[in-house]
Amino acid sequence: MKGSLTSVALAVVVAASMATAHAEPLPPAVIAIIDYRLLEQESDAALDMIGQVNAYRDTYQTELSASEEALRAEAQELERQRTVLAPEVFNDKRRAFEEKTQAIQQGVLERNRHFDSALRTARNEILRTVLVIVTEVAEDRKFNIVLDNSQALFVAKSLDITQVVMEELNKRLSTVAIAVPSGQ
Repeated sequence: MKGSLTSVALAVVVAASMATAHAEPLPPAVIAIIDYRLLEQESDAALDMIGQVNAYRDTYQTELSASEEALRAEAQELERQRTVLAPEVFNDKRRAFEEKTQAIQQGVLERNRHFDSALRTARNEILRTVLVIVTEVAEDRKFNIVLDNSQALFVAKSLDITQVVMEELNKRLSTVAIAVPSGQ
């Protein structure tokens, strides 16, 4: 039994080596490197997106602060009325206040989900454009491998095509629209 297993293993090795001998040789690796993080942070589209995000967050924070202040004032007024209102009237007002608070919290969560989705869509638009450009540059310059610089420990500067991709990205996609959710 042991001899037959050895024979089978030897036959597999011989067959594999024969197949390798007849296979086409692999082309030499022609590698390029990009810094996608830099493209995602410093391209014109990325800077435009960051500006939109900051403006949205500032506006939204102002709206949210106003809502929080109104809720605080309403809670204080409700607490002040506790001693003057009949228990069932107070409980009705308290329940209404809690429902209002919960509705505002749900609105915040929903608005954040919509904003996160819009932001992902904008980032994906940048990524898709980068991939098209990288493919074109790779075909033009005969690269058969393009890696992000985070995947390499050492990179010769001559292999880095980030600036070429950045220039083309800025020509093709200088802005990217973020569909900002409306106030709720």
